Amino acid sequence: MIELRMCFAAEAVVRDAVTNSISVFNLLDDIAAAGAPFFMQKVAFVALWRRATEDPDRVAGRFSVVMNERNLFAQPIEVDFAGRPQARTMVNLGGLVVPGPGTVRFRIDLETGARAEYEINVQITPVVAQAQPRPQ
Repeated sequence: MIELRMCFAAEAVVRDAVTNSISVFNLLDDIAAAGAPFFMQKVAFVALWRRATEDPDRVAGRFSVVMNERNLFAQPIEVDFAGRPQARTMVNLGGLVVPGPGTVRFRIDLETGARAEYEINVQITPVVAQAQPRPQ
């Protein structure tokens, strides 16, 4: 059975072509924005999977980003274990418009039933106007 070992969303994830190691920049946690909607220029999602020997080497799935039951982004994906017991799925988004406060869910659903899901809570903080000192 294919199972999720871990998943997360970050500002950027880079894979080194020589060593196949990944570097993660600015892991995303809860977000407090000054207003809405707002644009996140870079967003990446990573999932690390483990499979048993009897599991298929390639598995189709679907990546989606949902906020408050509203679909923000979706695309088909494929996890390729390439004969190994573990595989990584990395999805880099060129940007994401967040329409308002709520919960953003990054999710991969594989056809085997395995799921990777990561949530970020978004809050809109009120902008407090500050009085300017009067000229003397």
